[in-house]
Amino acid sequence: MHPHPPATARDAAPATEPRSDWQTLQRLLPYFWAYRVRMALALVFLIAAKVASVSVPLLLKRLVDALNIATTDPRALLVVPLGLLLGYAGLRLAMTLFTELREIVFSRATFGAAKRVALSIANSPLVKTAIAGEDANWGRVVMAVGKAGEQADRDRLAIWFGGVRVAHRGLRDNGYDEAAVSEIMKRDEIALRVDLGIGLGSAKVWTCDLTKEYVAINGDYRS
Repeated sequence: MHPHPPATARDAAPATEPRSDWQTLQRLLPYFWAYRVRMALALVFLIAAKVASVSVPLLLKRLVDALNIATTDPRALLVVPLGLLLGYAGLRLAMTLFTELREIVFSRATFGAAKRVALSIANSPLVKTAIAGEDANWGRVVMAVGKAGEQADRDRLAIWFGGVRVAHRGLRDNGYDEAAVSEIMKRDEIALRVDLGIGLGSAKVWTCDLTKEYVAINGDYRS
């Protein structure tokens, strides 16, 4: 058996196929309740980031106004601007931090689903035997995606073998090149990528093929 590089399942929409925010939201709705705690945290971080973002220009204005204030106290000329500058830096840091935290939490919401799809493909005997037979049978990959039990849409599905797209929007790719794909399937290592086209998460797993010899050896084996 030959090990194969990661079978990956991505549920990110292709850049060449823009769709509205509402369509994206509809695709993600099934995950909202399952990941309600993470979604709530992401919302909190989003609000915090927005508050920090709005506060930045307001604080900057106060900083400029403070520099224009005439005062006889020399300490105020240093303390006030310095304090406002530190506050400004703190708000900028908070805005960046909350934004990053929101992205981390939100991306985790669909990571589990993507990983289950990737494992379903990687563990599929039909996919394994197709790879062993050097057959880029993307129909078996579609079957494995459906077997995962996660949200999926065949009409948005895209599949690549070794960087060559063999299926697009649930159909064979118009630019499918049998000779190029056949050469790829002869390799000891093959990268299989699947794009579900419905979200933001991604996952990567490793697998191997399943040969006649493997079945024969283990079928004849007695403990």
